[in-house]
Amino acid sequence: MKNHNTEIALVVGHYPHSGAEGEWEWNKKCGEYMQQRLEGLGFKVYLHIHAIRGYGARQDAMREAVKDNLPYCKAVIELHYNDADSEQAHGHEFLYNATPKLAECLQGSFKKSFPESTARDGGTKQRSTGDGAGFLIKAPAASCIVEPFFRHNQAEWEQFSEAWQKVGDTYIAGICDYTGISYEQDKPQKDDLTLESLDARVKELERILKPR
Repeated sequence: MKNHNTEIALVVGHYPHSGAEGEWEWNKKCGEYMQQRLEGLGFKVYLHIHAIRGYGARQDAMREAVKDNLPYCKAVIELHYNDADSEQAHGHEFLYNATPKLAECLQGSFKKSFPESTARDGGTKQRSTGDGAGFLIKAPAASCIVEPFFRHNQAEWEQFSEAWQKVGDTYIAGICDYTGISYEQDKPQKDDLTLESLDARVKELERILKPR
């Protein structure tokens, strides 16, 4: 399955160096890590960095860029983390518009790795208006906004501040689940040992070690 070339788009949420404190930088690292790992698993990946400040215009530009780079794109995922006025706000949520399957796969994988994280409103939430809806509607394939934690919840920030690779791995597993690509079968294969091959290796070792 290394050359299946399933097309996936990753979008770093917000205009560069904006969003919640450190959000853009954290998710850029996460996205770059995911791109490298997914390409190693045989996916074709486009990582989109917004270049326009205006929300509507940048979603239009994202849509066209994904279509140009990935004409058969299966999923578009915008990377975020959450923020709130209250430091008590906590937990994760995965937002979708038309169909919940992608969000369910991503949230399910995230919850397996972080079982202590509270699933807000069940963990997945449909959004057709308000924050993020423009991206979800304009993305040219199944779309999801991932919000794995709250930046200004001190306990969550201590847990996740350096965990962008581990979080990225949960998204990768969710993408594999959504697309039907086995995560296991793309790992390096161990040598198959049979009794015959093991016997041959023992005999070769005896020959090498035999006193002359």
